[in-house]
Amino acid sequence: MGNRDNAIEFTEVKYTSRKEMSNELGISVPEEMWNRIENYRKAFYSVLPLRDVENRNLFLCLYPTFASKCTNVDAKLSRLVSDYNKLDEGTGCRDEIIVSLLKALAVKSGMSINEGRIRKLLASENPFDADEEKLLNYFYALLYIEERYVNKIDVDFLADLYSKVTGISELTYFYRNDNITDIDSIALVSRIYKSAPVEKIEMMMDALFTFIENDHLTALNKALTAFYYISYIKPFKDYNDEISILIAKAILAHNVLGEQAVLVPFENLLNQKPEVLRKMNQDVINTADLTYFVSPSVFRLDHEIDDVLDIVREFSARTLHRDFYQADEPVKEETPAPAPKAEEVVSTLVEEEPAPAPVVEKEPEPVVEAPKEEEKPVETLKPVSEPKPAPVKEEVPEEAVPVQPQGLAVNFIPAKLDEKEAQRLEEHLLEMDYNLSKGEAKFYARHCTLGMYYTIEQYRKCVKCVYETARTSMEHLVKLGYYSKSSAGKKFVYTPVKRK
Repeated sequence: MGNRDNAIEFTEVKYTSRKEMSNELGISVPEEMWNRIENYRKAFYSVLPLRDVENRNLFLCLYPTFASKCTNVDAKLSRLVSDYNKLDEGTGCRDEIIVSLLKALAVKSGMSINEGRIRKLLASENPFDADEEKLLNYFYALLYIEERYVNKIDVDFLADLYSKVTGISELTYFYRNDNITDIDSIALVSRIYKSAPVEKIEMMMDALFTFIENDHLTALNKALTAFYYISYIKPFKDYNDEISILIAKAILAHNVLGEQAVLVPFENLLNQKPEVLRKMNQDVINTADLTYFVSPSVFRLDHEIDDVLDIVREFSARTLHRDFYQADEPVKEETPAPAPKAEEVVSTLVEEEPAPAPVVEKEPEPVVEAPKEEEKPVETLKPVSEPKPAPVKEEVPEEAVPVQPQGLAVNFIPAKLDEKEAQRLEEHLLEMDYNLSKGEAKFYARHCTLGMYYTIEQYRKCVKCVYETARTSMEHLVKLGYYSKSSAGKKFVYTPVKRK
C-alpha cells in the first residue's frame, strides 16, 4: 500500500523525476520503488511519433490530475473566446491583451520598454530602435496567424512566419547551417544534445509537421508539444523562442480557437525563473518524457489565462457601465419627438375624411337620399379600391420570376473592383490626394462600393494595424469626404460618398 501511495504522491500530487524524488526524501530512491512509480505512470503513457536526437520516441503521461487540468484549461480557453466575442467591436480589449503579451516578450528578451511605449509603437508603427522593430515584427506575425489560421501548418507556413518575425520579405536563408556552440545553448553536454545537429533539423521538422496534422492529442497538448520540440531543435539561428510560441498559437487557431488564439498567453511561459525552465527541459532530455515540460506548462497557463479573462471582464464591465448611463439619454430625446408626429398624422387623417363625401355626392345621386345609412358610403368606396389589381402589375412579377436564380436571396452581385483595378485606383488616389496615407488609400480602393457599409474592424484586418490606428484612419477618411459615418447598434459603420 505504501508503494502504491508513493506512486500516486510522486505522480498525481507532483510529477517528480527520480533525482528530484531522491532530494525530497533525502535518500537514494531504491530501484524497486522507482519501478513501481513508472509502472503506475505507464498506464497513462501516450507514445508520440516524435524522436529526440538520440532517436528515442518522446512520450506524454496523461495521468488523471494532469488530464483533468487540461480539461479545465480547455474550458477556460473556450470561455475566453466566448466572452471576447460578446464585446463590442471598438472596446480596445484586443489591443490591451496584445500589449500585455508584447510586454511579456519584451521582459523575456531583456528589453526596457513600458506598456505605454508599446501602445504608441503599435499606433505609429515607427520603431525607435532594433528592439522595438523586433516587437513590431512579432506583432505582424500575430496578425498573420489571425488572418491565415485556416492554412495548413507546414514548411511554407513556417517560412511565412519566420519572414514576418525577422522582417525579411524575401528570405535568403532558412534553417541554420551551423551547430549551436554558445554557452547559453550548449550543443552537447555529457553526450546529451540540447539542440539538433544541422543534418537532423529538416527531418525532425518534417516529423513535427506530420505530428501537427495527424496526431490524436488534444489541441492544447499538441500546441505545447510543438512549443517544446521547436525550442529543443532550435531550427533557426535566431528567433527560436518566438517561433515556438507562434506555432503553438497557430495550432490552437487551426484546431479550436480560430483567430482569437493569438490572445492565448504562451509568451508568459518563457518568463519563469531560468533554473525552473532549465530543469523542465533537462528532465525531458534525460528521460524523453515530455510530461516534465507539458504538465507544469498547462498548470502555469491555467493562471495566465485567468489574467487575460480579467482584462476581458474589465472591458465587458466598462461596456455595461457605459450602456447603462447612456441608455436614458436617447429615451429622453426620442420620447417627445414621436408625440408631435403622431398628432400631425391624426390631424391629417381628420382633414382627409370629409374628402370622399363630395366625391360620392357627385357621382351617384340616389345615394344622397339615404345619408342615414353609414354602411353605404363604405360600399361606394369598395368599387373605387377594387380596380387596384391591374393586369399590368400582375404581368411584371410573372416576367421577373424566371430571371431570379433559385435558392438565392438576391439576384445580383454587388459591384467590386478586381485586385488589378484596386491597385491602380490606390496609386491614383495617392497621386491625387496627398492627405491620404498608404493604408487609407489601400482600404478605400477595395471598399468603395456605393450603398455598402464598412467597419473599423474591416480596416484593421485589411491594413494589418491596431484598432486605434484603424479608427483614426476611418475618421480621417470621413473628414476628407470619402465616407459618411453612421451608427448601427453599438458600432459605427462607414458608407462611401459619391465623388467626382
